[in-house]
Amino acid sequence: MVPALAWLQRVLQEALTALGRVWFFIPPPPPVPPPPPTGPASGHPERLRPDVPLTDQEEALRRQLADIAVPDPIGEEKGPGA
Repeated sequence: MVPALAWLQRVLQEALTALGRVWFFIPPPPPVPPPPPTGPASGHPERLRPDVPLTDQEEALRRQLADIAVPDPIGEEKGPGA
């Protein structure tokens, strides 16, 4: 008798759990975005050289890019320095 009640309890628990998952759907959490890249790989021809200063044109491009708004992971725009 006891094994039959244990089996019945297990079957009812599985059925109610499945019903609850269908009836009260909880979406999975959003995926965690990967960390931003630190730069090109060490063997890449465009890798950064911290020991070489930027040229005038590169410095002007860096200043222009610093003024561009960066999209927030949630989708809202962030201004520079925000």
